[in-house]
Amino acid sequence: MGTPPSVPASEKELLHFLWRVTSDTTEVFLLGSVHVARADLYPLDEVIEKSFEASEVLVTEVPMTPGAEEAAAQSLVQAALYPQGDALQQHISAKTLELLTAHLVQSGGNLAGLSRLRPWFVSIALTMGELAQLKYDPRAGIDQHFVRRAMKLEKETGALETIGEQVAIFANLSDALQELMLRQTLEELDELGPTMQTVFEAWLAGNADLLSETLMAGMKQPEYAELHRTMFLERNVRMADKIEAYLMGTKKHFVVVGSGHLIGEGGIVDLLQKAGHTPTQL
Repeated sequence: MGTPPSVPASEKELLHFLWRVTSDTTEVFLLGSVHVARADLYPLDEVIEKSFEASEVLVTEVPMTPGAEEAAAQSLVQAALYPQGDALQQHISAKTLELLTAHLVQSGGNLAGLSRLRPWFVSIALTMGELAQLKYDPRAGIDQHFVRRAMKLEKETGALETIGEQVAIFANLSDALQELMLRQTLEELDELGPTMQTVFEAWLAGNADLLSETLMAGMKQPEYAELHRTMFLERNVRMADKIEAYLMGTKKHFVVVGSGHLIGEGGIVDLLQKAGHTPTQL
């Protein structure tokens, strides 16, 4: 059959991590977000910024006004705390506790400071701490960038999930799924730097296959199937339903959602295609 021709670099660079979906009445832009970034990611390509400017409504995963973010932080911490008399060590296996203790010894952390926190929150805290060490900042995240732009332009905003819905996703995880989440974090933390570099290379090139392989590789293991379903697949269905509702209206929406939700089988782009729409990558 021969070797397929390679795609010239100039053609690869024409793609962005941005899709356009149209209906008879409107259009929706879907931009994959990375929730932390570095300042040197900006300025974004003109195709992305012009698509945002042409839209009437900015939609993020959850409300991201200053008041909403403060409420979200308070809700997360409240949901993360075990009641008095309970502790993290009582809800994870000896193996996971060993991995956690080893990481804390290496990083100078303290197990006592985490003992009242549930595994899902410890997983997030460890990841964010490592990202901060690598100079990634939530304030430079792609969604935050467009929230600031929307405020400056006095653009209407919306969200795919409420704060309560997102907190409930974590709060309702079983002990087994929480431990899986924490163990996956501990096993992959040392590779976070190279992983993030690949993520941004794939994002900048609009390479959905590479980004899916990088972000979702762990989730494809059989033991993580339920966690993948809870954290991604079920939420993707609800998000795609909301986007379909936007397509039934007349306002142009610019949706910024975590890149992992857009890509792969069962991702939002895939679900919209199966529903009869034709998302076009720009």
